[in-house]
Amino acid sequence: MYWGVYSKAYGLSEDTRVGYELTILDDHGQPVSLGVLEFRLKPHKPGTVPTEGYEIATPDREGVYRVNAGLTAGDMDLGGNGSDILFRWQQSHVGTYTLRIQLVDINSDMSVPIGDPLEWIIEVMPTS
Repeated sequence: MYWGVYSKAYGLSEDTRVGYELTILDDHGQPVSLGVLEFRLKPHKPGTVPTEGYEIATPDREGVYRVNAGLTAGDMDLGGNGSDILFRWQQSHVGTYTLRIQLVDINSDMSVPIGDPLEWIIEVMPTS
């Protein structure tokens, strides 16, 4: 499964180090770390979905996938044309999942949320 987020943020200093935190929740609201999650950050260009250049993300103990390519808000052009973050998730377990993504400031030891998170509900159906 592929999906992506077009990201823009206003009012950030261009040298603010940013990243994304992705949490996959089961139908009881508990974080899960099932399957392989890959990501790719790229400048925003409508209609393009590259199939190469993805990196594997692994969740921490809280079940949060931290996506950080060491980029700043200026590198990602968040205040201008924006940036795309693309995901590929190979999920083999049938069920309903909530995917939550949060842009974060990672200038300090603890990440600080920027704005509100985006959420999707995805239902994985059995195939025959």
